[in-house]
Amino acid sequence: MKNLVNVRIFNRPYNLSTDDQESYIKKISSIVDEKIRGAISAAPGMNVIDAAILTALEAVDEKQKALSTIDDLRSQIKDYVDDAGEARLKCDEAQKELRALKAKYADLEKEVEIRRMFNKKDETEEAVKKAEEAAAKASAAKAAAEKAAAELKAAKAAEESRAKSAGVRRTETSAGRPPITSSSRITSSSALAAETPSSGSSQTGGDTPGSSPRSPFKR
Repeated sequence: MKNLVNVRIFNRPYNLSTDDQESYIKKISSIVDEKIRGAISAAPGMNVIDAAILTALEAVDEKQKALSTIDDLRSQIKDYVDDAGEARLKCDEAQKELRALKAKYADLEKEVEIRRMFNKKDETEEAVKKAEEAAAKASAAKAAAEKAAAELKAAKAAEESRAKSAGVRRTETSAGRPPITSSSRITSSSALAAETPSSGSSQTGGDTPGSSPRSPFKR
């Protein structure tokens, strides 16, 4: 619905039919009135038509400059939008790469944890192996000690058996000989003296009491 707005420009009434609001139309009409009055004041001999034409030229110039500025702004905005789009693409790529790096980092952490677990397992197995080797050495040493003790015990028993056997033989040998007394030793000595002739006795003269038999050999 068209709005009918009554305005006055340089003391002349105008009825304007517009789609815009009355306040807006009165505002721009006041600006045009001021510009015409400013042009006439600057050139007192200028009529209203010339002042209106100058005002229109000024308005068109402002419009063109505004449109040029708008075009520049649009171009700049387009560049900004393009830059923003490129930056968004780069940001998306960076986020994608960041997600990939995070996933790779998580995989590396899992791999490190698995390797750490395997290393602990290897260390445990190595410790168990060393413990088993130490136990085997200890068992071998114990067996060697027990064998040495058994051999020592057997050697001691054999030595005791040999000593016992030697004692029995000595006893048997002593039992087979007659005991020697002092009287028998004296008798044997007297008999030996009677059988042996003395160097001072005479074989022909017979035995003289208190003298020894004489030897048949002379010097």
